[in-house]
Amino acid sequence: MPFFTPGFIPGNRFTFHSPHVDLKAAFEGQQVETYFPVPFSALRATMDFQQIPAEKWSQVGEFRVYPLKMSHPGESYGYRIEHNSKSLVYATDSEYKNMESSSTQVYVDFFKDTDLLVFDAQYTLSDVLDKVDWGHSTPMMGAEFAYRANAKKLVLFHHDPLADDQAIYAGLKQAETYLTRRGYDCPVVVANEGLEIEL
Repeated sequence: MPFFTPGFIPGNRFTFHSPHVDLKAAFEGQQVETYFPVPFSALRATMDFQQIPAEKWSQVGEFRVYPLKMSHPGESYGYRIEHNSKSLVYATDSEYKNMESSSTQVYVDFFKDTDLLVFDAQYTLSDVLDKVDWGHSTPMMGAEFAYRANAKKLVLFHHDPLADDQAIYAGLKQAETYLTRRGYDCPVVVANEGLEIEL
């Protein structure tokens, strides 16, 4: 938000729908003087905050939205958004310590038959072993979930800031190879700035 130019323009209006009870306080907190020189109150657009329930469907305009709490330090949610028989699942900031069916079925159900699964693929498999409880996942886990949930397209995102293009595209290749060996036709895409995907 501190760098979101439309937020500084008077007359603009934004409504945030979230299961977080303290979302406004979180926005304000990240812009206190200790962390950032421009306070949240400097944004001149109108900002409204609407709480929606976690793990229940809500209607937001023309869209149905289902937030699911993910496995991450603090409180993080993935979102399933549906409209006109199309669906998008945005599954950010989540760690899957046990990929057995008994531990992951809730996520498979959440991802089920989605047209687009946007998946946290920050770490390599070796990284994830060294960073237990850091709250992130891998391209291979994204591929496994796409396969089990019958996702139509997989987007790998939340790249490690320390990873170069070679490392990111190595993860893409691993995910593609995994799905090919499973005999599952699911395009895999690396998220990048400006990427647009039409459902």
